[in-house]
Amino acid sequence: MTRMDKQRKSGASPSLVRGVNERAVLDVLTGAEELRVAEIATQTGLTRRAVQNVLNSLVGKGWVDELEPLAEGRGRPATRFRLREYQAYVIGLEIGAHVVRGEVRDRSGATLAMRESQVKPQTPRRERVAAALDVIDGMCADVGIAVSEVWYTVAATPATVFEGEVQFSESIPDWIGVKLGSILAEHTGGRCLIANDAALLGWAETTSGLAAGLDDVIVLFLGTPPGVYVQIGGAPVRGGHGRAGDVSGTRLMSPGQLWWATAGTGQTAYSREAALAFTSSVVDAIALMSGALDPQAIVIAGALASQAQELAWQLRAGLTEQLNVVPEVLVSLLGEHGVVNAAARRALYGIEEELTDAAHVAVRPVDRSALS
Repeated sequence: MTRMDKQRKSGASPSLVRGVNERAVLDVLTGAEELRVAEIATQTGLTRRAVQNVLNSLVGKGWVDELEPLAEGRGRPATRFRLREYQAYVIGLEIGAHVVRGEVRDRSGATLAMRESQVKPQTPRRERVAAALDVIDGMCADVGIAVSEVWYTVAATPATVFEGEVQFSESIPDWIGVKLGSILAEHTGGRCLIANDAALLGWAETTSGLAAGLDDVIVLFLGTPPGVYVQIGGAPVRGGHGRAGDVSGTRLMSPGQLWWATAGTGQTAYSREAALAFTSSVVDAIALMSGALDPQAIVIAGALASQAQELAWQLRAGLTEQLNVVPEVLVSLLGEHGVVNAAARRALYGIEEELTDAAHVAVRPVDRSALS
């Protein structure tokens, strides 16, 4: 029995069934060069009439192109359909304690521009926000588009965030209370999402990184501040107050201890000694979490890419001493720019997710305004 059959038997409303059918047809067309009505009907379990009705709707909404009929032997030429290529731009931002990074991508995922600006933990909030807006404006100018052409912006920041407002940040003293979502939405006029940096990187690791396909994972985020992302049963653990994984306020190590000023440059870099000390300090905590949660893998992620292999060896050795079953310890391939890359990927995912969200019953039209 197909999922459409189940929907019909459940007594679902016509509008709900229509939305389910639209998503089913889009799923079949995704990855296919072109398909005929009969082929779509076979793969979805829908009748030809239902498929034709759905295709007419999707053509009108800008999702699908109807191609010229192709004559194949005798009989009336069959009309073919394919997903429409539409242009959309997204922005990923990393607004951290020491750096503001950004990148612009098109719908294909190609990176069109990147910029960054150095800041400090003590940088006033107005200046940090201004740096982020300057990065956005500069990248759009580099690409040759107006900011108003950006469909979706995702910003990652080392903070607990609720509905776009910063609730708590250990590493940026002047960050609490900033309504970052409203600020970015007003500047771009498009859809904006604000997320915790460790959580966003954890999402990237479990959807497209080394932990993709695994249900139970711990991502150890070595950033400023450090954090932990936990996924159990294929779903992220958010906690009763939305702060699961935030270890920035614990006494494992002060975030500042992971950084040192590079002499004479004004830039910042990671201290190998501090990184190793941090890993040593969290082995017991990670062992306790691993014993309680039984993850398939632990992924070391964050900007400490240069020391990652040594950190992995140290963590693996510490866990071996304490656990009967040691999870696989992996080193992220996302690198120093993993957070901003994850933000851009999340923005691309957000377009498709929100336009086809089942909560809206029917699939939304392919239009920037449909995301607002």
